[in-house]
Amino acid sequence: MKRKYFLVCNPSSNNFQSKKKIADYMKLLNKKKIDFDHAFTLKRYDGTHITKKALASGYNTIVAVGGDGTINEVINGFFDNFGNAHNALLGILYSGTSPDFCKYHQLPLIPEKAIDHLLRSNVKKIDVGFMKDHNNNLRYFSCSTNLGLGVNVASRANIYRKYLGDFAGTLLASVISILTYKPFSCTLSHNGKICDLKDVFNITIAKNPYLASGLKLNSSISSSDGKLLLFSFSGINRFKLLFMLPKIYSGKIINEKCFTGEMISQLNFNSSDLVEAECDGDPTGLFPVEINIKERAVNLIGAVS
Repeated sequence: MKRKYFLVCNPSSNNFQSKKKIADYMKLLNKKKIDFDHAFTLKRYDGTHITKKALASGYNTIVAVGGDGTINEVINGFFDNFGNAHNALLGILYSGTSPDFCKYHQLPLIPEKAIDHLLRSNVKKIDVGFMKDHNNNLRYFSCSTNLGLGVNVASRANIYRKYLGDFAGTLLASVISILTYKPFSCTLSHNGKICDLKDVFNITIAKNPYLASGLKLNSSISSSDGKLLLFSFSGINRFKLLFMLPKIYSGKIINEKCFTGEMISQLNFNSSDLVEAECDGDPTGLFPVEINIKERAVNLIGAVS
């Protein structure tokens, strides 16, 4: 199959510093005489709409040029209203701040090497997680989705990182969110069992062990194993959770009683509280009732993991 490339470019990623990197990518593609078309995102969800339009126009290789949020929007554009995935190829040319997706799939960040990976022939089918709300709206994620505290952290971090950088901005957002967030109660149904949790700060469902701009979980999760990693923080006060931040970032939190984690393939969520969600670092505004997985749904170019 001859590849017909379309680049979905986000010039605002990395506090608009991605503009230069996008230009570098285009120069390298032109130097290699690779034909491509492109469009720039201007507002939220443009990446999804542009991807759908490009696929409908016959492009068979869609390249996300931005951060993890751009990758998320492009992946969402691969799915129709019924949850069916397009058979096109997904390429990544990274220009964001928190390369969790690229770390996991061992995709390079240096433009010259990233272009080489994009032009490779190897394609790997990867799993994609998704969540469904009460109205059956679907939102897909390639790294993780957070319910609760993680939404506050993501919203603040998107602002603070512009001034403090990736790690410091995310850390400050985490501290402030822990001090101000009101925990919730919920019921989880998964792996044939029902769990009632109280004083829950956050529930994470991940398809990627790299999280929150620096955290790597000790997990054997694979990019195409049909599994998701579930972990939560509950039954703990905010001050103890605050002092546990170093353990969270070091991965040692898995030994604490407040931490629960296991591999799942599907999760049902129920709470009398309005618990917001975020996908791959961006708040969704949705209140999920089910989280599941699409196995081997997206064809990723150049992935190693």
